[in-house]
Parts: sequence; structure tokens; C-alpha cells
Amino acid sequence: MSTSTQDNKLYSALHIEDLYDLSLPVIPRTDSCSKLLFRTEKIKDIIISSVVDDGICGLAYHNGPTEHNDNIKTDITYYPQDSTKNLAPVIVEIQKKVTHEFIARLIRYSLSVFDQTKTLPIVLVLNIDGFSSKNFRDENFVKSDNEPFYTLPSTLWAKQVQLYNADSISSLLKEPMSEIIALVHFLTQQEKHIVALDEYRDPALRKMYRIASEIFNEKFNRKVIQDTQIESFCDAIASQLKNVVQNNKTDGQASRKRVAKYAQDGISFAEYFKLRCTEEGGSASVTPIAITESKDLVFVKDSIKKNPGKMKWESCYNEGIQKNLFSRYGSFSTLKMAFHRHTL
Repeated sequence: MSTSTQDNKLYSALHIEDLYDLSLPVIPRTDSCSKLLFRTEKIKDIIISSVVDDGICGLAYHNGPTEHNDNIKTDITYYPQDSTKNLAPVIVEIQKKVTHEFIARLIRYSLSVFDQTKTLPIVLVLNIDGFSSKNFRDENFVKSDNEPFYTLPSTLWAKQVQLYNADSISSLLKEPMSEIIALVHFLTQQEKHIVALDEYRDPALRKMYRIASEIFNEKFNRKVIQDTQIESFCDAIASQLKNVVQNNKTDGQASRKRVAKYAQDGISFAEYFKLRCTEEGGSASVTPIAITESKDLVFVKDSIKKNPGKMKWESCYNEGIQKNLFSRYGSFSTLKMAFHRHTL
């Protein structure tokens, strides 16, 4: 069998099994989604296995506090499970552009962790968009031919500093990639869809997208539900205020009573909504303004709550069809689009 035929068969298998699902709702950035990603056991294991010697894996470390003295806050800090062992804490920073100011902050982060643990930490920087200048890089960083990262002299403030970026791993983008290289490639390329990368066949890269997809979709679905609730709240309050304005144009005792009722209902609903959003005080004792949600929307939101993680839109669509729902949608793709556009 020719190489071309084998590649085509591999592509077909991946296209069916993986390529549709291996996409993200948001671009990987240095935001809360990426920080959640680095708090997973799988990513922690990749990091620890790469930067700590002697075959130490992620099980030897736990996710520790990221807020330190003097209001210093790191992205991610891993601490040894057993403080009696001679293991260094590991600081992970995801940084768009590496500048002099960033390195100054990095030194403060490291010394803050040292103050707490009395052990110099290992510092890992995942650099998305390169250095502030070539001169800055050449004057301060060293890149060995046999290493996929730059180093920074740090004898007095860190056990070691490793900085990965697209340039440092460029010669290692060969199948199969190591997991740390795949992770750096995933972050630095900033692609929502794995098929946008030439290396989409690589098993380690597919693993990164699977892990990220689970984390990002769960957070994204929570945000969509929250946005839908906020939108409904705003619509309900606007409707009440319109009623107040309309009835305020009419004289008479009955009209004044209606205005007072509409205003009080608006106040009560705002208080109810606040309680739900902040989860204060348990169940609310006020009666909210009625908000009518379509049966399609209710079913989708229930499906999201029952299946945390990556939303299975095709299964949701098929189950809804069996219950005589989703009559306006010809496929799960159009259902998904309507949900994200708040038009269900």
C-alpha cells in the first residue's frame, strides 16, 4: 500500500472519529480557561514529568495557592505532596510577550514562594508571542541545541528557569511529539481547531485538544447559561418598566395601584435574581416575574446540567426529536448555533 493511500485512510479515520470534536469554543489564551487547564491532573503530570528530575511525576505534587505575600499572584504553582522530600515547588507562568518588566515580576513571584517554602522553585514560562526584542533575548537567555527551551541565569532566585516558545520547539515538531512539546505547540499556535495545524495527526497534540475541549466547553457552557439568564432578567425588568411608564400616563386610583404593583414586582424580581446569582440565603421567598422559556431551551439546559463537560449536541438533538422537540432545526449543528445565539 502506498504512503499516500495510508495517509488518506488515516485522514478518513481521524476525520470521522476526532477532527469534528477536536475544536474549542474559545482560543487558548492566558485566561481563566488556560489556568483551569493547568490545574488538571493530566497537564500537571506532563509539566512535572518534564521539569523535575529522577522520574518524578504529577502525583508527587498538588495544586497550591497562587496568591502570595504583597498581593503577588502566580498563574499556577505546584507544591510537593511530601515536604520532607527534597523537591522544589514549580511555578508555571503563561506569558504573551516576555519583557524586562515580566522578568522582574517573575523574580518577585519566585522569591515569594521561596519565603513560604524555604526552597528555590523551578520556574516554567510558556511564552505565546516571543520576546520584546531579539537583543533582549540574546543578552539574557541561552538556548542549547539539545534542549527545547531557553534558560535564564537565576542562581539567587530560582533553581532553574525554562522558557518554551514556538521558536524553541520548532525543530521538534515531528510525529510523534513528546507531550510537553505538544502542549507548548497547542498554546503558542492559538488555534481553536486542530485541523488548522499541520501536525493534526499527532497523538500527543490530539490529547491536548481532548483535554482542553473538556475544560473549555464546560466553562463555556456555564457562561452561555449565565448569559441567557441575564438576558432574560433584563427583558423582564424592561417589560415591567414599560408597564410602569404606560400606566403612569393614566390618572386614577386603579392606575396608581397598577404602577405600584409593577414597580414592586420589578424590585422583588431583582432581589430574587441577585439571590440566585450570588447563592446567598438559599431559596428566595419572593415570587419572580414569569419568564417563558421555550421547551427546546429548557431541554438543552437540562441536558447541559446532567452532562457536565463537553456538551454532546448530537445525542441531545436525537433525544429531543424523540420527545417531539426541535421541530425548527434540521440537525444538531443548527440547534447548537441557535443556542449560542440565544434564539432557542
